[in-house]
Amino acid sequence: MARYVGDKHQVHLPPPTSFQRAIQYTSNTSIHEANARAIVIGTDVYYSPNSSRTPPLPSKSLQYIRDPLKDSVEEFHNPQWWRTDTGYLPFLPTSPKFGSPPFHQLFNYPLEMGPRRKRRVRMDPNDILNWSRLETTLAHIFKSFQSMYCIPDMSPIVRTSLACQDAFEYPSQFLSAEKRCRNWFAVWMAMVSLGISVAQVYDGDREDTLVPKWYTTFVQHTDEVVLAGIQQQLGQFNPWFPRAGVFIDLCSSQEQPTVDFFVRLGIPVWYPWGTAQESEARRNPSYWAKYTPPAYLLQRAHSFLNAVPDLASSSAQGSEEDNRPWTVFFANRASHATGPMPAKKPPMKVFHWEKDNNAHWQRTAVLKQLRSQTLDEYGKRQKIFNERTNEWDCCTDMGELDAEERQALCDEDNEFILATSQGPPLSIPDIPASLPKLPPITRTSPMPFNHDDAVAAITPEPS
Repeated sequence: MARYVGDKHQVHLPPPTSFQRAIQYTSNTSIHEANARAIVIGTDVYYSPNSSRTPPLPSKSLQYIRDPLKDSVEEFHNPQWWRTDTGYLPFLPTSPKFGSPPFHQLFNYPLEMGPRRKRRVRMDPNDILNWSRLETTLAHIFKSFQSMYCIPDMSPIVRTSLACQDAFEYPSQFLSAEKRCRNWFAVWMAMVSLGISVAQVYDGDREDTLVPKWYTTFVQHTDEVVLAGIQQQLGQFNPWFPRAGVFIDLCSSQEQPTVDFFVRLGIPVWYPWGTAQESEARRNPSYWAKYTPPAYLLQRAHSFLNAVPDLASSSAQGSEEDNRPWTVFFANRASHATGPMPAKKPPMKVFHWEKDNNAHWQRTAVLKQLRSQTLDEYGKRQKIFNERTNEWDCCTDMGELDAEERQALCDEDNEFILATSQGPPLSIPDIPASLPKLPPITRTSPMPFNHDDAVAAITPEPS
């Protein structure tokens, strides 16, 4: 459509790209889901139509380049402000299933090398090659999504997740580095998830579509088993595959996805709701009506805002409850512990703190026959004992192992260690029911992925 400037000049606006059409998705259905919540972060009210979490407020000027050996990907399990150059971060899986193909290749066995007194451990060269190939495959698939759907340039926030191929003095050092790097592989998983989400919305495919359009194109150039594994995990947008989520500003003039886009894909989204947003809603009610939080949720948030004198303290407590919930639990237990110590101690119990599939912390009792073994698996800083209740609480996030405990993980007899680095039991799943059985591929070895062929396959011939 032409736009006129003055009386003589005419500027033709280019049509929106596939990516722009997808992220501007809107729906006539309500965005407000059952777990919608208005929360107070700092001194402002934020609203999420599809999440009850209380995330910390990120910095808008945060630099995203990270070192996979020094930094932790868990930092990005909390939502960040939307930025086009890192548009995949909202799709970062917070509980990736590394035990399923093709991601089971990221579990490796260390090799020992060198004389007995100067022995070192390092990753097997074959494992290095498999890890590198898988990372390259996902990078190529994302580039093909970029070509097909005009997704802007986006670089991973770490140069590579494979940063643990050097020699280490102790197996414990290798295992710690390998786990940290494996967790950073979620960045490449997030990039492919973004590509799948854009394709799904633009093509009009539903999550239960038997064969998505992008799949029929890529299966011609990618190993079928690898692609099926990617579709089974990265193509799922539901609570069983939790994602980091995103903050957006509805008043921002930058190009950004709509709330509808994130809600359709089950990606948690938060946006501020203050005087600026209320003013815009009064000025343009037909557009803003669907994004206005329910009145009772706003009333609850404003009541909290007025009732709490120290907002900074309350905001920190909300963040603490999400990130270190045991501290809140211990504080509540201590506040209710009144009177003298019981004359007879109750039976000892051991509890383990871990996140469920919805990224919510759970305090789970350990079976009686496993209590001693469980306590031995944690360092001194990773377990806390309560004398009044005779209970242990254990979690690796409570603290780090000290130098003596890290060294103790190394076998003193310098025997080869397998059990400590062994990945989860490998259970190769069937091709998911949502994908039909494709004709058998008659070749002796998997066909390598070719990015140029994939682009050529979906590029129309010039007329």
